[in-house]
Parts: sequence; C-alpha cells; structure tokens
Amino acid sequence: MSSAPSPVPARGWWRRNLGWLIGAAVLGTAAFVLPYRSAMRDLDNHTPRHRIDGTAKGTVYEGSRWRVVGVERKPGGGRAVIDYPHADGDTLLIRYEVIAGEGVDSKMLDRCKGRLVDADGRRWEANEPWKLQRRYTAEKMATNCGSGYGWDGKQPTARPGQPFFFTHIYLVPAGTPLQGLRAEILLPSMKTTPPGSYLSFPLQPDPAR
Repeated sequence: MSSAPSPVPARGWWRRNLGWLIGAAVLGTAAFVLPYRSAMRDLDNHTPRHRIDGTAKGTVYEGSRWRVVGVERKPGGGRAVIDYPHADGDTLLIRYEVIAGEGVDSKMLDRCKGRLVDADGRRWEANEPWKLQRRYTAEKMATNCGSGYGWDGKQPTARPGQPFFFTHIYLVPAGTPLQGLRAEILLPSMKTTPPGSYLSFPLQPDPAR
C-alpha cells in the first residue's frame, strides 16, 4: 500500500512578499534621503558653512591666494561715523593681500564680502555702517577685494599674478580682544568649491608677514 505524498508547505507571508518588501524599503529610503540631499545642496548654495582655515603665509581660495597682512585698532573711532547714541566702539582695520590667479578678474573678486566673528558667535559685517566705509574710501583705501576707489578718478584693480591690497573695516565694542576673533572672506556660496565654503583667518595682534 503506497503512502500519500506529503503536502508541500505553503510559503510564509514574508517569503511570498519578499520582493515587494525590498522594493518598498528602497523607495522609503529614497523618499527620505533624496529630499535631505536636496535640502543640504540648497543650504550649501545659500549659507556659507564649510570653513577653510587661512594661514599667515597665505591660502589659496577660489583660484587666488589670500592672506592677512595687518591688523590695526583705532579706539573711539566709532563716534565719528554714527549719528545716533551708542556705546563706545573701536574701529578695527583688517588689511589683506590677494594675488589673483589666471582667469580671475577684479569683478569676480569684488563679489566677496567680509565678516568678523568671535568665539561666542557674534558677527560684524565689513564696512558697515556706510559712513564708516565712505570715510576710508575718501582716503583712497581699497575696501573691495579686487578694485579700489578714489576721488581722483583712478581705480586700481587686481591683476593676475600681482599683489593687490585692500582693507575691511569693522566697528566693534570698545576693548574687544583680538584673541578669538576670525576675519572671514565670503564669495557667493553657489559659486564656491565646495558650495558654501568660505575663508577664515584667526586674528593675532601682529600677524606674521
């Protein structure tokens, strides 16, 4: 007497739906990862957040070499350029040298902005307020990264391979120590490599030349 064949056990739910589960996991991951990457790219394009540390000898950034060549403090200078009541302030002048690389012209360099930050996260924009900038441009001091100003009608500009000097001016609270301050150069975030990168120099009372 022959025995009846044993029934083949039905596949479990997990095995029957394995392909669907894998596909759902891939799609679910993509639904989170792709928007996140897009958001990070958008943040890079609009917010400088990749710091490049500058050195006293000079640092290459976006095809040009930059360095801080002088720091000067003028106590009480703020009273001459502010029209409203304010606390005592010091004028801080950060002098830079930039040597443009091949293919980098003054118009490209002039898209830069200056910023001063301290260890507590406080920030000051370069050449603000406007009267502060005007005071020094009247002295024929270049405050743009690639071109100068002068009431004599002449406008010196940065040329590839040649040093060009400019100054960023800040109005800071009186007595602010230089230790812990960083002077920064920012170009349009979407144009830098990597996107959102910026150049940052720690300030010292007498930076090496």
